[in-house]
Amino acid sequence: MRSTAKTSLRLLSFCAAAFGSVWIGTRIADDLEWRSLAAVSNALAEAGYPWATVTTDGVIARISGEAPDEASRFRVMTTASAVLNPVNLRDGMTVVEVSTLPPPQLRLELLRSGNALTIHGLIPATTDDALTLAQQITALKPDLRLSDLVAPVDLAAPEGWPETLAASLTAMAALDNSRVLLTPDAIQISGLAPATLSLSAFDAKLRAMLPPGVSLSLDLRAPRKVVSPFIARFRLTPEGGVTEACAANTDSGRQMIEAAAAAAGIDVVGRCAVVLGAPDASWDQVVVTGLNKLAAMGDGTLTLSDLQLTLVPGPAAEPVLTETALEDLESSIPGIFSVNVPIGLADPAEGAESELEFRASRNEDGAVIIHGPLPDRDSIAVVQSLARAQFHSESLSLDLRQQAGLPDKWTLRILAALDQFSAIEEGSLSVSPSMIEIDGTSGSKAASTEIAAGLTAALGMGDPFRLKIDYDRLLDPIAALPSPQECIDRVRAIQSETKITFAPGSVELDAASSAIVRKIADVLRKCSDVPIEIGGHTDSQGRDEMNEKLSQQRADAVLRALIAQRVLSANLTAKGYGEARPDADNGTADGREANRRIEFALLGTSQTEDDAPTSNPTEPENGPN
Repeated sequence: MRSTAKTSLRLLSFCAAAFGSVWIGTRIADDLEWRSLAAVSNALAEAGYPWATVTTDGVIARISGEAPDEASRFRVMTTASAVLNPVNLRDGMTVVEVSTLPPPQLRLELLRSGNALTIHGLIPATTDDALTLAQQITALKPDLRLSDLVAPVDLAAPEGWPETLAASLTAMAALDNSRVLLTPDAIQISGLAPATLSLSAFDAKLRAMLPPGVSLSLDLRAPRKVVSPFIARFRLTPEGGVTEACAANTDSGRQMIEAAAAAAGIDVVGRCAVVLGAPDASWDQVVVTGLNKLAAMGDGTLTLSDLQLTLVPGPAAEPVLTETALEDLESSIPGIFSVNVPIGLADPAEGAESELEFRASRNEDGAVIIHGPLPDRDSIAVVQSLARAQFHSESLSLDLRQQAGLPDKWTLRILAALDQFSAIEEGSLSVSPSMIEIDGTSGSKAASTEIAAGLTAALGMGDPFRLKIDYDRLLDPIAALPSPQECIDRVRAIQSETKITFAPGSVELDAASSAIVRKIADVLRKCSDVPIEIGGHTDSQGRDEMNEKLSQQRADAVLRALIAQRVLSANLTAKGYGEARPDADNGTADGREANRRIEFALLGTSQTEDDAPTSNPTEPENGPN
C-alpha cells in the first residue's frame, strides 16, 4: 500500500514538473516574441516608415505594407536587420506600381576652359542634335578639344530649342573660360569676360537670338591683369604728392592704400588697381605702413617692388625723421620684405636740369618725334628699329645723333623708356643722366602701374623715374564703346536732322541719302556687336506684294551701303515690312510720306516709347511708295 502511494506521489511530482517547464517555456517564448515585435516596430517608426506593419510568429518577424518604391523597401529591411537577426526576418512588403515615369528633363551644360570643352546632359534625339552638336561646335571653334558626354532622349524638341541652343553655343564660343547651362526656358552663363568684350552689346546680341519665353542670366567677371614686378610708387613733396604706380592685392587693400595716400596728401583717385602677382598676402598692409612713414618724412619717394621697399628722402626731409622711418619700417613690416632707406641720398629736386637729354613726344594725332644722342651707330640702329616697331612709321620722325662720353647704361635706359612710352596715347618722354620722366594720358587705368613695373624690371630699383599718367575714358577702347541704346540714340539724332530718300519706285540711294548713310556708318562701326534691324516701310498705295518687295529692296540697299562704308554686317538685319506697320494716316499726303521710311531698331530688347525704332520718311509725295 505504501509502495502504491509512493509511486503515485512520484508520478504526480513528475507531471507537476513537466507542466511547470511547459508553462515557463511558453512564457519565455511569448516574451521573446513580444520583444522582437516591439524592437522592430519601434525602429521602423523612428526611421519614418509608418506604412510598415510588423507581425511575429515565435522568433520570426514578418514585415508587410505597401512601399512607395524599391529603395524604401530596401531601407526598411536594413533598419529591421539592425535590431533583429536577418535570419528571423521575412519580407512581405509590396511596392506601389507607377503607371508612368516622369519624362526626363532636357538640360545641356557646356564647360569651357581655354581650348578644352566638356558638354554633358540630355538633349532631344528627334532634332538630331545628338549627331550635329559636335559638328556645330567644330564649325564655331575648330581648335577646341571636345569631351562629348551628351545623351539623346526620345523627346520632341521644345518650341524654340534650336534658337536657344544656337545662343548657348555663341556664348560658349565668345568666352574662353565659362559655364553655359541650357534648359528649355532659360540660359545661365557665368565665367570670365575677355577684356575686349562689351557686356551690354553681348547681352543684347544673345537676347536677340532667343525665342520669347526664354530667360537669360549673365554673371561675367573681368579677369585681373598680372603685373610683374608687383609695384607701388608714390612721390611726396611739401606742395603735394602723386601716385606713379599702385598695385593692390585685394579690393579691401586697395581701399586701405587709397585712404593712407589721401591722408598723406597724395593724389590717388582712380590710380590704384587690383591686379594679380602680389609676392605676399601682407602686401597691401606693407604699402600702407610705407605711406605712413613717407607722410611723416614729408618729402621723398616710396617704392615697393615685389619684396623690396625703398624710401628715398627728398631735399626737404629731415635726416632725423628719415632715420626714424628706417627704424620703424624694419620693426613694423614682415621680415620677408627688405627695407632700403639710403641716408643722405636726396631725391633729385623738381626742375633740376641737365644739358644731356633724350626726348620723345606724341601728340593727339599720333605723330611721334624722337630726338637725342646715342653712343654709337649700333645703338642708333637698335633704337630706330624699336621706334619703328612700336610706332607707325608714317607718323614717326627720328633725329638721332652720335655722341661720345655718354653715361653707362645710356642706351639701355633709352630702350626701356621708349618701350614703356609706347603704352601712352599722348604725352612726352625725357631721359637725363639722373632721371626718366614720362608724362601723358592713356586709355588704361593700370597704365602707370604697368609702366613703372616695366621700367623696374628692365633697369632695377636703383634707376629713378617720375611718372604722371592720366586716365582718359575716351581713349579706353572698351569704356569708350557706346551701349546698344547709345548706338541707336546716335543714329536717331542723325535721322532727326536729315532723311534717307529714294526716287519714286526706286531702290537706289541718291547722293543726299548716301551722305546720311556715311554719317550713320561712322556710328555703327563702333557698334559692331549690337544687333540692329534695318526696316523698310512703304505707304498703302499699290499692291501688298509689290510694297513688301519694294521695302525689302530698299532696306537691302541701305545695308549694302553700310557694308561699303566698312560697317561689319554680322549683327545687321534688313527686313521689308511693306505697308504692314504704318506710322501715320495713309489717308493724307503727309501721313503717306511719314509711312515711307527706313527704321533702325535694336533687336532683342523690349521697346518702350523712348526705345521706339528710329525712322524717317524715305521720299517726297510725288510718286507711289
